[in-house]
Amino acid sequence: MSFIAPADADNPELVKVHGASGLALRISDDRGRDIRLGSRGAPLALAVGQNALNYRITPERTRAPLLPGAYAAVVDFQLSYD
Repeated sequence: MSFIAPADADNPELVKVHGASGLALRISDDRGRDIRLGSRGAPLALAVGQNALNYRITPERTRAPLLPGAYAAVVDFQLSYD
């Protein structure tokens, strides 16, 4: 699984948001490991009858001036079957 999204200008490990300023989004897996944008993650084995892959999105402060407001981001994903 890999995630593709525009990177934040201050921290390319984070997803750029539109709207509010001074924050970006970090993607992590269900074990809390950071997911690097555009990089293929470690293989995940699904048990019979299991069809869920869980990830977390966490807002994180950046160096840009903090301006409150609504924000949004678009993140695409690519799923590779082996």
